[in-house]
Amino acid sequence: MKVIVKVVPRSSKTEISGWLGEALKLHVQEPFEKGKVNQSIRSLLSNTLNLPIEKIQITSGVLSMYKTIQLQGLNKIEMREKLV
Repeated sequence: MKVIVKVVPRSSKTEISGWLGEALKLHVQEPFEKGKVNQSIRSLLSNTLNLPIEKIQITSGVLSMYKTIQLQGLNKIEMREKLV
């Protein structure tokens, strides 16, 4: 399944802060440089959703605050249950 995320870099904590319309809002401590934000997002989602990091791919928006992420092996209902 695909999910759109909005990333807020240089936050005090790395965390999922909830839904912003259809986008999942994420706060990460890292700045937008050398892929640090993208790695942090993948790690956060991997830990939260209990998915191997290899199953989480950023398919668009690699350099943007808005990203589309492909989650393999998880459907929308399972994802929302794990984020509650």
